[in-house]
Amino acid sequence: MNRSTVNSILWTASHVLVNKYGTQIFTNDERAGCVPIVSKMLSLSHYCKLNGILALERKISPNSNDFLNIGLTLVIDGTDPLLTREILTNFATVNAIKNKILLEHIIIIESIFCIQHEIEQRTMAYILCSFLGMEYLDAVLSQVNENNSVNCHEYKKSNDEDESKNY
Repeated sequence: MNRSTVNSILWTASHVLVNKYGTQIFTNDERAGCVPIVSKMLSLSHYCKLNGILALERKISPNSNDFLNIGLTLVIDGTDPLLTREILTNFATVNAIKNKILLEHIIIIESIFCIQHEIEQRTMAYILCSFLGMEYLDAVLSQVNENNSVNCHEYKKSNDEDESKNY
């Protein structure tokens, strides 16, 4: 990930959380209500890391054109990350969404961007929590740690099985 990508994410986060007068745009309840979508996106990232980007096709709901499905379809189709971000941002803007739904859409957009750039889960958690606030960081990082411990256990189990086949 290059410096312009990081600056773009940070610029988005700073302009999403605070309006031009320095007051918060989203309430604590709206931000707390977005923790499940952050968890879902981190799980999708973990799934993608283990199974590859094309495996995300299994996660798309059939006959649904919801925002997340559109984003996942763009990823699977190999759409350029910046173009994907622009398309999803346009959908969010045209539909004039507000409040918690807007924050959820922003989290999905940035998550898709992270998945396309193969950003590590812990870094992705920091990025997504930059939209919610520091008070949600511990809860989100605990999921990342849980995913990593499961991943290590699966790796150890598969290695043990491989070693037993060698004898």
